[in-house]
Amino acid sequence: MTDVNIFDILNSLHDKKTNFSSNDEVMSLYNSWIIDRGMSLFPETIFYSNDMNISYELTNKMKYDYYFYSVRQGKRYCKWPKKLDKSDDFSLIKQYYKYNDQKASEALKVLSKEQIETLRKINEKGGLNDSGKSSRSKTK
Repeated sequence: MTDVNIFDILNSLHDKKTNFSSNDEVMSLYNSWIIDRGMSLFPETIFYSNDMNISYELTNKMKYDYYFYSVRQGKRYCKWPKKLDKSDDFSLIKQYYKYNDQKASEALKVLSKEQIETLRKINEKGGLNDSGKSSRSKTK
């Protein structure tokens, strides 16, 4: 059973097909933070997740048993929240418009490539680059 990962444990709490409670090897993979986060993504299990956050001193086996016997069986699927893209364009938009991360990611989706290129030209500071040449192009 070495091919079990944390998401298999989380799925077992939802579908009730496999009970990993007696398997010490699998219980060593149990990560309370990830399981609690996964359970908090659904309206019907968010209160169970809150109970486990309050009862942080419980062992992993006790937490697993609580979820396994408390949560109703059901298929629950959702996308996990992804980390924001921290590209150069993202930081440029944040700096120019003085936006927070969320607003900057929304603006990045809306702005065209030409608009972003215009922002780059406006925000260009000049000076010498690594090769000793000016970063600005010479205009005649």
